[in-house]
Amino acid sequence: MSSFYRIPKDAARREMWLSAIKRARSQQNNSERWDPPAVGFRLCSEHFISGRKSDNPLSPDFVPSLFSYLPSPEKRRRKARLEVFNRRQKAKLQKIEQAKLCAEATRLRASTDCPQNNAATEDQTTEPSITEDQVIEPPITDPLEDSGDEDPVQPDPATPPCTSETCSKRIESLELECQALRTENMLLRDKISRKTLTEISLQNDDKKVNVLTGLATYTCLMTIFQYLTPFLKLKASITCFQQYMLTLMKLRMNLTFDFLGFYFGIDPTTVSRHFKHC
Repeated sequence: MSSFYRIPKDAARREMWLSAIKRARSQQNNSERWDPPAVGFRLCSEHFISGRKSDNPLSPDFVPSLFSYLPSPEKRRRKARLEVFNRRQKAKLQKIEQAKLCAEATRLRASTDCPQNNAATEDQTTEPSITEDQVIEPPITDPLEDSGDEDPVQPDPATPPCTSETCSKRIESLELECQALRTENMLLRDKISRKTLTEISLQNDDKKVNVLTGLATYTCLMTIFQYLTPFLKLKASITCFQQYMLTLMKLRMNLTFDFLGFYFGIDPTTVSRHFKHC
């Protein structure tokens, strides 16, 4: 469903909107001079890439940009730029949320009530006096405990370990959380490696190789790749092996550049350039 927007009141943004609209109208009729009416003028949401305006000055939808005079390839390029912008904004928000979570975890650890630490602090500030009648005996240690390959870790006498129930529960909770995060990280790495087209993800999977490329086996795929590697150029956006796979998938299934761009996470025009180069 289409929406309609008034021209912004902000002078700078208003001028940008009017320039875009006048440019579109001049493309349709060069002899017509157009000025917006004082009241009642609305702009359809179909002139925005995402279907609605954005108040972010960095967004492509900050100013209307889709008009009838634009060719289809240019419209696709502008939609691709908006997708790149949205992915970057999502990544920024994730970093901000992660920073907030880290700050909250640090605050919780700092605010944990540890009576043992308080007692240690008091012992450091008020040292008891020792009389001549008092004899300080060294601690008795078991020789069997010191016979290991590694020296036992001696606790710092200034800050003895906390033995309260609150600290024990907190430490146990942090250890469980750390172990859960490590397990999740390993699972995500394995999932990403299986979904990404790399040499490792296709290894020992001749059926997948045949479906994607038409080649019979993984050995055949890698033999041809080793022969073609000197003729491929390493790019920042895509590896040589992914260029090779992109070309084979295009030849095998005649996939569109838009689909391949979405699958490999690059712009469709970049896909077209790689395919022509290969």
